[in-house]
Amino acid sequence: MRRLGWALLTTGLLTSLMACGLWPFGKSQADLIEAELQQVAACEQVGALSETLDTGNIVTPLARRKMIGRIKTRAQVLGATHLVWVYRTEQTAAARVYRCAE
Repeated sequence: MRRLGWALLTTGLLTSLMACGLWPFGKSQADLIEAELQQVAACEQVGALSETLDTGNIVTPLARRKMIGRIKTRAQVLGATHLVWVYRTEQTAAARVYRCAE
């Protein structure tokens, strides 16, 4: 009976994480295109964004993924369609974001 309880609890937790959009492996920035500088030459630059790793987290792939995700989310808020990385390191990242008429 305990196994059934744990199975139901785990299933409920995973379902609620996926329903809330907190699943770390989902693709929430599907509309944003990562491009090279030459590809956005005729586009309007709408911002330059940078982020650092959350100091409360240890350096992990998930923490880096969240940092990159924050840049992509901010780019979408600005209405960007394309993103050009300036740099990405283990603890910091920066990008220029563009709006291209296609």
